[in-house]
Amino acid sequence: DVQAEELGAALSRPCPDGIDLYFYNVGGPVLETVLTHMKFAGRIVSAGMMTLYNRTDGPPCLKNFEQIFTRSLRWQGTFVGGYVDRYAAASAELAEWARQGELVFDEHIDEGIEKFPALLEQLFTHRPIGKMLLKVGEDRR
Repeated sequence: DVQAEELGAALSRPCPDGIDLYFYNVGGPVLETVLTHMKFAGRIVSAGMMTLYNRTDGPPCLKNFEQIFTRSLRWQGTFVGGYVDRYAAASAELAEWARQGELVFDEHIDEGIEKFPALLEQLFTHRPIGKMLLKVGEDRR
């Protein structure tokens, strides 16, 4: 698969010795490629599997699953609902990091409802990395 080869090459440049920690919430081909680039005893933290949410053809088989064993990987799932009691503290800490410039957001922002169809297509094809936002009215905060 050409895309997996390109992703693999892109991962190898900044992480030539392998990936220590991978956080993901998508799953699918990206996860399968990352598994082959993990460092021995690396860690994976998952907060979801977006590629599975709307599937109608049953659960998929994870390719490269054996990498979890051969690389002695630790994999932990997280569910935000399990941490409700920590939301306020986390929000305050994240806001402070953002104010100090330690937390940077990668956002793609467009304006106007007429841009919705094009942005939706980008979301499912070749969207920019980061959060996509569409401003459709005045900010009333």
